[in-house]
Amino acid sequence: MKILRKKDEFKKMPDKTIEDVLSINKLINSGWNYCPKKEYKDFYRVVEAEEPVKELVKEKKNATKKERK
Repeated sequence: MKILRKKDEFKKMPDKTIEDVLSINKLINSGWNYCPKKEYKDFYRVVEAEEPVKELVKEKKNATKKERK
């Protein structure tokens, strides 16, 4: 399994058969690059960590609006 990256877009591609390897080579020629697994995991950990924080901020805003009324 190979991970390819183009800016903030990731693709996990199998590399078991010749067709898979050829499709990976086509993507590399079109601008995609190999990406280490650590970068892939770190990118998605940050994205997942930001979402709960946004929800907490919304809850606090709603609580302060209720207190004002």
